[in-house]
Amino acid sequence: MLISPEIDIALLAISVTIIVNIASNYFRSKMLDKDHMEKLKSKQKELNKLLKNAKKSDEKRILELQTEIMELSVKSFRASMPVMVFSLAIFLAILNFAAPEYGQYQYPLVGHWLWYYVLISLATSLTISAIRKVAKNARF
Repeated sequence: MLISPEIDIALLAISVTIIVNIASNYFRSKMLDKDHMEKLKSKQKELNKLLKNAKKSDEKRILELQTEIMELSVKSFRASMPVMVFSLAIFLAILNFAAPEYGQYQYPLVGHWLWYYVLISLATSLTISAIRKVAKNARF
C-alpha cells in the first residue's frame, strides 16, 4: 500500500485505463483496416435505417436485413477480439495482484475494491472518450 487503499486503487485504475486505452488504440490502428471498419459501421447504420423503414408485412425483407446486420456485427466483433483479449489479460493480472492487498478494506460508495476499481476505470474511460471526441471535432 502506497498512500491509502482508496487512492491506491484509484491511481491503479486510472493509470491502467489510460495505458490500456493507448495500447488498444495503437493495436486497433495497426491490426485493423480503418477504412474497412468505417465501411462496416456505415453499412450497419444504413441497414438499420432500412430495417426501421421496412414494412412489417414484408417479413422476408426484414429477415434478410437482420441476417446481413448480424453478419456485419460478427465481422466487427472478430476484428476487435485481440484488443479485448489484451484488456482481459491485464485485468486478470491486476485482479491477481490487488485482491490479496486491497480485499480487506471497505471503499466509498461501492464497498468492495473490485467495484471501486470498475467505477473509477469506467469514469476514466468515459472521460478519455469525451476528450478524444472533442479533440477530433476541434478545428485548430
